[in-house]
Amino acid sequence: MTELWDIARYVETHPEDFEQRWRLAKKLYKSWEYRLALEHLQILKNEWHRKLNVVRYLSATYYRLGRYSNAIEELRDAIKYWPDEVGLHEQLARVLEVDNQRDEAKKVWERVLALDGSHALAGSSIRRIAKSIETGSGTDDLGIQESDSGIDLSPGRVCPNCGAHNSDEHDRCWQCSTRLYLDALEPRTTPGPIRTRSSMLKSETTWLVTGLVVIGLMSLAIFLSFQNWSAASKAGANNMVIATVEDVLHYRTLGLRLWTGAVLLLAWPAALLFTVRALNLKVEFPESLLALGAAGAALLLFDFSFLPPFLFSLLSIGLAMGAIATLLWAFSQNRGKALQAGILHLTLLAVVVLSAIIIHERISLGILINPLTEISAVRAYTGATKGQENPGYHTLPMPAIKPGANQSKLQVMWQSTGSAWLDLRGRRVQFAVTLDASPEPGMRFQVTEKGDQGLEPGVIYPEVTEVNWSSKPVEIVAGKKYYVRLSGAGFNKGQVKVAAKGLLVPTFPKDALDLSSVLNP
Repeated sequence: MTELWDIARYVETHPEDFEQRWRLAKKLYKSWEYRLALEHLQILKNEWHRKLNVVRYLSATYYRLGRYSNAIEELRDAIKYWPDEVGLHEQLARVLEVDNQRDEAKKVWERVLALDGSHALAGSSIRRIAKSIETGSGTDDLGIQESDSGIDLSPGRVCPNCGAHNSDEHDRCWQCSTRLYLDALEPRTTPGPIRTRSSMLKSETTWLVTGLVVIGLMSLAIFLSFQNWSAASKAGANNMVIATVEDVLHYRTLGLRLWTGAVLLLAWPAALLFTVRALNLKVEFPESLLALGAAGAALLLFDFSFLPPFLFSLLSIGLAMGAIATLLWAFSQNRGKALQAGILHLTLLAVVVLSAIIIHERISLGILINPLTEISAVRAYTGATKGQENPGYHTLPMPAIKPGANQSKLQVMWQSTGSAWLDLRGRRVQFAVTLDASPEPGMRFQVTEKGDQGLEPGVIYPEVTEVNWSSKPVEIVAGKKYYVRLSGAGFNKGQVKVAAKGLLVPTFPKDALDLSSVLNP
């Protein structure tokens, strides 16, 4: 008894230690302090995570206090959450029988028999109740002894004397008081600690480790984001032109990554908890731990996004399989529903993430995209351009400059990559001009959408001042015809070379070459 009140004093000063409160409630119950036990069991029910044995002890306490209607209400609510738990049905049947609701008790025993065809008491109880209804006998024939606790915690031991199911926490049968541990070398007077999955997951160490892992993943996400932002800012300041798909992913998608990562961080825990509740899975540990683990998975996937595409795809699949495997382990009592929960919550995540991408790119690029078809097109383009010696660099076949000519003009069309998203993300092109000799004053480089001379909105028309000269980046629309021209008074010396750097690949129609012509200055 001294130990009991020591625990009570501890719980009074540590009200959030639900493990000790639960221990106290059981000791109070076994000490016949039912009203005190009831107070703590009600707190556990309202403030602790959902626990099957708490409901059973609470119902048993109501039973002991003669509050049968409360016990029946608690058991019926619990059966809605754990519909296949035989012990709950058996406990409910006994309380209904004591409350003289024999028809209802008979139906519940029939449900027990449907769940467990070999149940030791269901068949005999159904026959006994049917007979009592027929003969109108009283409750004295129910076989309820003083030792009856009104509670049956499965899985446990079957009494060798009467066949009742008993929890491992009981030394004697609740129905007939027969000792249950006859095979033990010494009498078992107090239950020893049982290490279960739920007890391990509820330990402070598990919470600490999980929290530290999530903090570490969050720190890594912040570091990678800052590093990527710094590199992208530097590239933007230098007017960097994208030449490969890897460059697009590295320098042009940080905003998309951050947006999608934030959505995923909120959606993954929500989707997981939704599916667990929708499928009525029995949660033996706090749902907040589930949510924390899902947040960690979301951060891990975000960190994976900074890896090369192949590794990202491979590790993402591995993470999804790991999420399903974790659910199968955590809810091993119902692997079928656990598998459904894994598939359902990953499907919900996929829908949410794809929607987030569509919304972001609609705002950022002004177009609606289908992420699935765009991913397929980007993969096809990557495969087609793989192995190029200088990816993104294309030589334009400018006509040779003949004596007396003052311009060289070429018609060019940049073909689509097959992905509208990639075309817009990689539409900047930069030109490099190489001359055999120093340029004459007034030599100009021009890119227009028309074949005739003249400035147009958005045209590049700077003066070529060096033998190796580079233009500023210009935005090109895939599938549109452009004219690239070198011109100027006194432009009559040697060979000219023009190269274009960019993700889009230039093509040259058959009539694209326009031989040098002599223009009157």
